[in-house]
Amino acid sequence: MCHDHDVSTNVDTESRPASRGRARLWAFVAVLLAVGAALALRGLSSASEPTLEQQLAHRVVTILEEASVEEHAAHGHHFHDDDGKILCAAETFGYEPADAQTVDQVRVIYAHHMCAVTNFPWPYSVRAAGPLAVTMGSPPQVTLPAEGDDHLAEVHKIIPEEYHDVLLPTGGFHDEGVTKELRQRLEAAS
Repeated sequence: MCHDHDVSTNVDTESRPASRGRARLWAFVAVLLAVGAALALRGLSSASEPTLEQQLAHRVVTILEEASVEEHAAHGHHFHDDDGKILCAAETFGYEPADAQTVDQVRVIYAHHMCAVTNFPWPYSVRAAGPLAVTMGSPPQVTLPAEGDDHLAEVHKIIPEEYHDVLLPTGGFHDEGVTKELRQRLEAAS
């Protein structure tokens, strides 16, 4: 009996630290999983909330896509009634007031845009692109640089100087995904 007791005592003594160690390990794993899940959910929620710049770009796209052929002509676009549906993309590079926190606080949006018509596949589609200013109101007023020999001077007339360093070096979208998305939309609609 004494021999059984010694074996039992030895087994209990050896199993307790291992059980405590396993319990600590499982608790640590559970904490890591909870932290990882919380970070993943935080990342998903912030990724699903568009930035103010993205919201403004969406507003510009909506304004351009809802414009009539005549309104596009007033913007300087040369689309025709038989060209097909007009699809657009935009990327905001500035707005006024610069300290605005919401779309409703913005009075003017400065963006690069591209519009295309759905009558032909992407390589052959009629497109118009460039910087623009949209003054919010009812209706919103879209201003593009006037066509002419000195395009840069026309851009300077509608885009404030503080955005020239952002706009002029690229001459287009900073995010190549904007063009890619417009191309995919055009090809799906053609």
